[in-house]
Amino acid sequence: MQAALEGLGAVIVSPNLVTEDVRQQRLVPLSREPIETGSHFWLLLPPGAVRPGASNFRAWLLEEIKLEADSGSAEQIYT
Repeated sequence: MQAALEGLGAVIVSPNLVTEDVRQQRLVPLSREPIETGSHFWLLLPPGAVRPGASNFRAWLLEEIKLEADSGSAEQIYT
């Protein structure tokens, strides 16, 4: 989480751990659309332009989550 706060990358974390950072706009979600999975996580980046690598990571992560969900897992991720 600290690395994301310092602008070094993205973080996948329970929303409960970043509520204040999101409220204070120190971290921002990549999007607000939920994907049903069972646990709750947010993929967050520091404010500003989203780097291509972060977008590629998000796309890969969502595909992995979809594959796992299709196999019977039930978590929820906010990206």
